[in-house]
Amino acid sequence: FGGYFDLETVLVYTTTGYFEAGGQQYVLSPEEYGKWAFLRTNAELLDDAKDRGLLQSFALAKMRERPAWLDPSLLGPDGRAVWDLLANQDPARVPGLIAALSPAMRETLLALSPRHTIGDLRARLYLAHSVTDNFIPYSESVRLAEAAGSAERVRIEILTVYRHVDVEALPLWELLRRDGLPLFRLVYRVVGER
Repeated sequence: FGGYFDLETVLVYTTTGYFEAGGQQYVLSPEEYGKWAFLRTNAELLDDAKDRGLLQSFALAKMRERPAWLDPSLLGPDGRAVWDLLANQDPARVPGLIAALSPAMRETLLALSPRHTIGDLRARLYLAHSVTDNFIPYSESVRLAEAAGSAERVRIEILTVYRHVDVEALPLWELLRRDGLPLFRLVYRVVGER
């Protein structure tokens, strides 16, 4: 539910709002929380304790929607590389900014990107993703489904009323009208696995 194929692509979206789907380019407003959650969890990979502390404290404050400010000149080279990536607004710069991250952080991004292993998957894969997801673009689940293999093993449902994993505040009848059939198909197939 709300999966991804490549963390680099997710970081492009998280930092710039840019993504591609069906041969078209889009720019949306991603949820800022995703950027700060990434910073908080990945700052622990930095060797410099000062950088770790500054970035995690800043990220935690932002996640709690509290006022926060950080002078990037206080950061060491690895901390500054993370800051530069998250402050970036240009999608074309993201690959170079990722290349400037610490080796531990780059290795983690690589290890957490299904793009490198999804071709080996032999199980059935059920995916659901909403076009209104403001954390991860729905195109990531589409790419994941395409890379995972045959239509016999992979099922994907594109929804319209979810914000990542939370449903919009809609009356039940509206939820069912808009996404009832795709949700039913998904649940029916998953329950059918038993």
